[in-house]
Amino acid sequence: MVDDLDKSRELFLSLNVGLSVFSSKLDRNNELLSGMIAREREREKWAEQVIFKEIVVDANDQKQSDPVNNPGFNRARVFLDAGFTPDHTGGLSVSLIYKNSKMSDVMKLISSNGSAGKASEPIDIAHLSGFYFIISNHDSANSTTVKNFRIVLYNEMRA
Repeated sequence: MVDDLDKSRELFLSLNVGLSVFSSKLDRNNELLSGMIAREREREKWAEQVIFKEIVVDANDQKQSDPVNNPGFNRARVFLDAGFTPDHTGGLSVSLIYKNSKMSDVMKLISSNGSAGKASEPIDIAHLSGFYFIISNHDSANSTTVKNFRIVLYNEMRA
């Protein structure tokens, strides 16, 4: 009877230790899974903002956007659609300005007969907020209509 009680006690203790090990592994797996889910949610987070819609940029002129506030994204891409006259020869360029300094040439859109569109390469905006864009028309005689100019802000996950 005492032997049976000792065996039951040993079995109970070994099961309890096994359960404790299993529980700690389960906690660790839950921690890893929670981290993966959080990273995936962060990756999916993005925002889109229209910068210009249906504006005319006169010959040899430029238009400055309102500041873009960055709520914490680390990348952006801009998308530009424009309408050109048949005589247009200069094209458009887009520059990123931050604290009144030109940070980069974001894109150039060469004129074509009719409309054209282009997407920029990814832009690193990790520490920028309050930046703005300048669209310049390089044609000396013809205006251009910017049909749609928008920015998509997103987070690029680094490994």
